[in-house]
Amino acid sequence: MKNVKRLFIIGICLVMVCFLFGCDKSVSLIEGYSRIVKCYIGEEGVFENTDAYEYSSNNSNVLKVQNGTYTALSEGSAAVTVREKKAERVAVLLFVVFGEKPIEIQSLNINGSPEGNSLTVTEECRLTYGKTPANSNRYDAIVWSSDNPEVLSVDGSGNLRANKMGSATVTVKALGTSVEAKTTISVLPRETQFCLNYNAVAGVVGTEEELLSATVLTDYPFDGNVEWYSLDEQIAEVDEGKLVYRGLGKTEVGIRAVINGVDYKASCSVSVCEDNAYTVIRTPEQLQSIANNSGNYMLGNDIDMKEACSKGGVAYNAGLGFLPLFANAQNAFSGLFEGNGFSIRNLAMYRDGEVFVAFMRYISAVPGKEGKIRNLAIENAEIHGGNYTSVFYANAAGYGSAESGLENCYAQGEIYALGSCSALVGNNKGVISNCVSVCKIDAIGKVNLLVLNQTAVSDTYGVESCVYVGEAEAELVELKNGGFANNCFAVTEEEAAGFDFSFLGSERWVIEAGKMPALKGV
Repeated sequence: MKNVKRLFIIGICLVMVCFLFGCDKSVSLIEGYSRIVKCYIGEEGVFENTDAYEYSSNNSNVLKVQNGTYTALSEGSAAVTVREKKAERVAVLLFVVFGEKPIEIQSLNINGSPEGNSLTVTEECRLTYGKTPANSNRYDAIVWSSDNPEVLSVDGSGNLRANKMGSATVTVKALGTSVEAKTTISVLPRETQFCLNYNAVAGVVGTEEELLSATVLTDYPFDGNVEWYSLDEQIAEVDEGKLVYRGLGKTEVGIRAVINGVDYKASCSVSVCEDNAYTVIRTPEQLQSIANNSGNYMLGNDIDMKEACSKGGVAYNAGLGFLPLFANAQNAFSGLFEGNGFSIRNLAMYRDGEVFVAFMRYISAVPGKEGKIRNLAIENAEIHGGNYTSVFYANAAGYGSAESGLENCYAQGEIYALGSCSALVGNNKGVISNCVSVCKIDAIGKVNLLVLNQTAVSDTYGVESCVYVGEAEAELVELKNGGFANNCFAVTEEEAAGFDFSFLGSERWVIEAGKMPALKGV
């Protein structure tokens, strides 16, 4: 384009030179022929009045002149001399030749409109456009706009964002023309979220705590006020999220509100237990901080460890993940860990160079100081370790006790071991009963599907009524050092769909045909 402009200036100068110095003083200018002609490559035309005038080009590479017609051949400029045949009058036409002639845009259309021409609040999508003809280029720019950006905003690339309920018309326009296209899009409300932070909790009679909080997310007008309720205030009272545990039993508490004419309710099941000197565990911080090996603990609700085991979390531990509780035989767990049917989810440990990797390293099997875990689910676990890698505990201290062990527990996740491993516990010196494991096992060492090693010398210790569900091929329990394995099974996932789990009992398990068994809450 700079070259064309330069040629354009040169051409003007050429006209002036021809007019002022190129003609004899007796020669006059032909009126009406002193002008600049703009055209495009490939354009053709016919000179006027060829009977009276003759025409010639000074640059045939740019403009070819022949028999009173002209053809533009390339970008540049050419001076065409016009000479009157019967008189001494001349003129010069300056032809400035540009590139290919722009193609006029005729119409626009909008593509990619959302289904039903509607979005929900915060939803995004991108619109595109088509033009006719497809190779048109005679316009200044394509621009997008919204007539109601508070409801629906659009950027220069056609990206839409729904901001709040309402409707807006989106326009795409070819600037410098009157060509445009429009589409009207409605912004609909999101589904109202009305919930509590817990679906089920357990507490100890005679205590109270600020525990429940409500989440209300709605695009409709709402003042934020909710009504708190309890179905049985003799068991539990609630006010602004504060729970007071009055008596033993189970009840429902929750919140109610009317939003846009619709009744909403969010509830939480509350179980009130006896005060057995339990320390209630509700958070990842509290779980990782358990230290009293002779204490009694109970889960007060489900605990999600995903954030806690991630970078910056309380159980990240420089990338190693959750630190197994009770690190040695002298500090073996000798209390009761009551799961109440709740779950510890997303427990992660990446401790390939360590032995005895599990939720607890050691529990006690010393008579009178037994450790026990019961009614606990560990789900979506990822556990990496060396020898004696397992889920619930890795080793047992002492000579053995039937009061020690694992009861009514469920494990699901993945276990990776650079040594030996098992899907429930490692070394057992107590009784493992009514437990289910659905863990994928990948180990380079010895594998036992339920218990790695049964080392108690008494035949009163062992494993009973337990099931491993998965594809691993290995023995369920190692019994060469004594003990028993009664009514234990290994089934594939396909077989599990038709397997009868009823022997687990209905007191602590929900048994439904075709489904995996699930622990009952308190």
